[in-house]
Amino acid sequence: MNRCLDSRVYWSLTLAIVLLWGLGLVSGLVARAAETIPGIEVEIAFRSLYAKEKKHKAIAISPAGAWLMVSGLRTVEKARQKALRDCAYWLRKTPWGRDSKCDVFALDDKIVWSQPLLGPLLGEPLPPPDVPLGKARKYYPDNGKVRGFVLALHGCSKPWAGPMPFEESWFYFFRARGLQVFYLNSYDDPMPNEKCGWADPARFDDVTRGNKTRIAQAKRSIGELRKRNPEVPIYIWSHSGGGNIAQSLDDDLAGMFIVGTKCGVGFPTLELVRPNVPVLFIFGADDDRLVKGNTKITPKLINKVCGSYYRSKTRKWVVASEAGHLTTIWRQNVLDAVSAMLGEKSFQLKPLLAEGALQGEARRKFDKEYRFLPVKKAFVIGPDGSFSFSSSWNSQEDAIQHALYECARRLRGAEALASYAEGGVQPCRLYAVGDKVVAAE
Repeated sequence: MNRCLDSRVYWSLTLAIVLLWGLGLVSGLVARAAETIPGIEVEIAFRSLYAKEKKHKAIAISPAGAWLMVSGLRTVEKARQKALRDCAYWLRKTPWGRDSKCDVFALDDKIVWSQPLLGPLLGEPLPPPDVPLGKARKYYPDNGKVRGFVLALHGCSKPWAGPMPFEESWFYFFRARGLQVFYLNSYDDPMPNEKCGWADPARFDDVTRGNKTRIAQAKRSIGELRKRNPEVPIYIWSHSGGGNIAQSLDDDLAGMFIVGTKCGVGFPTLELVRPNVPVLFIFGADDDRLVKGNTKITPKLINKVCGSYYRSKTRKWVVASEAGHLTTIWRQNVLDAVSAMLGEKSFQLKPLLAEGALQGEARRKFDKEYRFLPVKKAFVIGPDGSFSFSSSWNSQEDAIQHALYECARRLRGAEALASYAEGGVQPCRLYAVGDKVVAAE
């Protein structure tokens, strides 16, 4: 029976762009409309979904990386004709469809696209030297004994400015468990300027080259770490756009922690991760970058979106309530899930209450600044009169834990942060939560 796999799912993105273009919210798209270029998704699909299909099959592509595959045809010519016909049907619905056309990318088990593919070859590492790994921000284990490496892949942020607090909450947790973290800045290698979001035709070339460069960078770094110590397991931690890079890796890894990224590259069944590699997806319930509108991300929604494809011993997910796109390790259910994946017992980060009244600069900051901050905030004090406060988080728990984190950081630096992450023994105490003083004054 003839069938078109996943085409309706993929092309729904194209239809959404049509609506935005019609409303005048997307501009500058038609100038490069006639240029048909294979994107990273079609390359991944050829090596994964498409490779599993039987009988005669074909993949057709059109501008902006859109692709469509058919399988189960009686002859290769019928597969080619159907792929082009179905592709042309959807292409006509796009703002650039009038001047564009579909082309054949693959027939049966062979890529027939004759022009060079964009960027480095998918699945191949960049050649040395590994400048990003050499310049990476490193977090060393407390006792000097490395039981594993963590390669941290940033999202669409400013990695040259260093990791954000939510990222460091993860890195100090890993470090306290004997895992050495390498926070890479992908722009330490020559690559296109940072471009985030949907790759419309005007940006498609740069976005594709950038993503394929990042995949090749990660593969090179994995190879370099393995060369340094073949016995040490390697984990991937990634956030947002870095999660798509992680899911494009086919290396033998100890596991992946993917934060703020949909399951799959584009849609759930599109990825190259080996079936035996454990993957934990961490979602924030209020992450509006994954689900637009008022829809909350819930376990029920994730079960529906990711489906049975990810329901296995090596694929798990956790949803943190009141968390946004920057989900920290501080959430208890996240802490539990990550500890389980590492084969360790979890613990609770219970804050202890302060005793006594504020003095000096701490009192002045509390009265003159803290009281006027948004409600989801916390104020903590250290044993030597140091203090810290935090606000502007999605949840009260994040504000509390971030304030404790910053206070410990100022108190004894890395040593304090290590004990803070290792067993919940925190050197600072909670003075106020929101506008309420909780200390025993």
